[in-house]
Amino acid sequence: MLELGEVKGQIRPLLKAFDENVSKLESRTAILAS
Repeated sequence: MLELGEVKGQIRPLLKAFDENVSKLESRTAILAS
């Protein structure tokens, strides 16, 4: 079983990339909606 720290270390970059993609989508939809 993975250590919790290892799991967090793997998940954090994925979450960061996901957040960046979401914010890009939000800015695109804001531009389209305006």
